[in-house]
Amino acid sequence: MKADEKIKYIFVFENKGKEVGTTMPHPHGQIYGYSKMPFRLRLELENTKNYYEKTGKNLFDQMYTDEKNVAKEWFLKTNILRYTSHFFANIHSVHTL
Repeated sequence: MKADEKIKYIFVFENKGKEVGTTMPHPHGQIYGYSKMPFRLRLELENTKNYYEKTGKNLFDQMYTDEKNVAKEWFLKTNILRYTSHFFANIHSVHTL
Protein backbone atom coordinates (compact mmCIF):
# COMPACT_ATOMS: atom_id res chain seq x y z
CA MET A 1 0.00 0.00 0.00
CA LYS A 2 2.79 2.40 0.87
CA ALA A 3 4.18 2.22 -2.66
CA ASP A 4 0.79 2.90 -4.27
CA GLU A 5 0.58 6.65 -4.97
CA LYS A 6 -3.22 6.46 -5.16
CA ILE A 7 -3.40 5.56 -1.44
CA LYS A 8 -3.67 8.75 0.63
CA TYR A 9 -4.92 7.30 3.91
CA ILE A 10 -4.37 3.94 5.60
CA PHE A 11 -6.81 2.85 8.28
CA VAL A 12 -5.67 0.02 10.57
CA PHE A 13 -8.06 -1.51 13.09
CA GLU A 14 -8.89 -4.67 14.99
CA ASN A 15 -12.21 -6.42 14.44
CA LYS A 16 -13.46 -7.91 17.71
CA GLY A 17 -16.45 -10.13 17.13
CA LYS A 18 -20.17 -9.80 16.63
CA GLU A 19 -20.30 -6.34 18.29
CA VAL A 20 -18.77 -4.87 15.12
CA GLY A 21 -20.49 -7.16 12.66
CA THR A 22 -17.82 -9.74 11.97
CA THR A 23 -18.70 -13.39 11.50
CA MET A 24 -15.27 -14.58 12.69
CA PRO A 25 -15.23 -15.68 16.36
CA HIS A 26 -11.70 -14.40 17.03
CA PRO A 27 -10.21 -10.86 16.95
CA HIS A 28 -8.38 -10.06 13.74
CA GLY A 29 -6.76 -6.97 12.29
CA GLN A 30 -7.67 -5.30 9.04
CA ILE A 31 -6.01 -2.65 6.93
CA TYR A 32 -7.88 -0.43 4.47
CA GLY A 33 -6.27 1.90 1.98
CA TYR A 34 -8.26 4.90 0.75
CA SER A 35 -7.61 7.25 -2.14
CA LYS A 36 -8.72 10.21 0.02
CA MET A 37 -8.10 11.19 3.59
CA PRO A 38 -11.35 11.58 5.57
CA PHE A 39 -12.45 15.23 5.72
CA ARG A 40 -12.31 15.55 9.51
CA LEU A 41 -8.77 14.16 9.68
CA ARG A 42 -7.62 16.33 6.77
CA LEU A 43 -9.09 19.41 8.46
CA GLU A 44 -7.43 18.50 11.76
CA LEU A 45 -4.08 17.98 10.05
CA GLU A 46 -4.35 21.31 8.19
CA ASN A 47 -5.29 23.17 11.38
CA THR A 48 -2.46 21.68 13.41
CA LYS A 49 0.00 22.54 10.62
CA ASN A 50 -1.32 26.13 10.45
CA TYR A 51 -1.08 26.45 14.24
CA TYR A 52 2.53 25.25 14.17
CA GLU A 53 3.44 27.65 11.36
CA LYS A 54 1.94 30.59 13.31
CA THR A 55 3.21 29.74 16.79
CA GLY A 56 6.05 27.24 16.44
CA LYS A 57 4.16 25.01 18.90
CA ASN A 58 2.49 21.63 18.60
CA LEU A 59 -1.26 22.18 18.97
CA PHE A 60 -1.87 18.97 20.91
CA ASP A 61 0.95 19.72 23.36
CA GLN A 62 -0.48 23.21 23.83
CA MET A 63 -4.01 21.89 24.37
CA TYR A 64 -2.70 19.47 27.00
CA THR A 65 -0.79 22.23 28.79
CA ASP A 66 -3.76 24.62 28.67
CA GLU A 67 -6.19 22.01 29.98
CA LYS A 68 -3.79 21.00 32.74
CA ASN A 69 -3.39 24.64 33.81
CA VAL A 70 -7.15 25.30 33.76
CA ALA A 71 -7.80 22.16 35.80
CA LYS A 72 -5.10 23.14 38.30
CA GLU A 73 -6.57 26.65 38.69
CA TRP A 74 -10.08 25.25 39.06
CA PHE A 75 -9.00 22.78 41.74
CA LEU A 76 -7.17 25.48 43.66
CA LYS A 77 -10.04 27.99 43.43
CA THR A 78 -12.67 25.53 44.61
CA ASN A 79 -10.56 23.92 47.34
CA ILE A 80 -11.52 20.62 45.78
CA LEU A 81 -8.36 18.99 47.10
CA ARG A 82 -9.96 18.60 50.51
CA TYR A 83 -12.43 16.02 49.14
CA THR A 84 -11.77 12.32 49.04
CA SER A 85 -10.35 10.65 45.96
CA HIS A 86 -13.69 8.85 45.45
CA PHE A 87 -15.49 12.15 44.96
CA PHE A 88 -12.53 13.55 43.07
CA ALA A 89 -12.75 10.74 40.50
CA ASN A 90 -16.40 11.55 39.75
CA ILE A 91 -16.31 15.34 39.29
CA HIS A 92 -14.73 15.28 35.84
CA SER A 93 -18.08 14.59 34.22
CA VAL A 94 -19.64 17.82 35.49
CA HIS A 95 -16.71 20.17 34.89
CA THR A 96 -16.15 21.51 31.41
CA LEU A 97 -12.99 23.34 30.48
